[in-house]
Amino acid sequence: MPPLVAFLMTLSSTTTNLEPQRTTTPHPERGAGCPSGDSPMMLSRMNFAATLMGNQKFNLGRELQPYRQTPERVVDYMLNHFTYAPMSTDVYTALLEYTRAGGAWTGNDTQLNNKGAGLARLIVAASEYQFN
Repeated sequence: MPPLVAFLMTLSSTTTNLEPQRTTTPHPERGAGCPSGDSPMMLSRMNFAATLMGNQKFNLGRELQPYRQTPERVVDYMLNHFTYAPMSTDVYTALLEYTRAGGAWTGNDTQLNNKGAGLARLIVAASEYQFN
């Protein structure tokens, strides 16, 4: 199956689950049974991002090859690629720590594939991204 067809099939099957749902969930500050529509929607967004980025892992890795010299360059490229407004310093630091985790940075294809897909998921799931 061509990659574009697979992507479109994933997109069409996943977007039907993105509709807002109102549920009643316990909340420690608001009490039990308080309406909360945010949790199912956020979970759907994160699942969608995970599926999409997992399918695009190798494409993201190829796209990151010119930036492989340092984790900072990779994170900067990904933030510029996905967001319009700057992320907070705390979020940037957390993304950088994620990119550096797991051993010394070599910028090899495996690191770029795995870290690129992971960064994309984290950026898309971030609250700052939701408001851009």
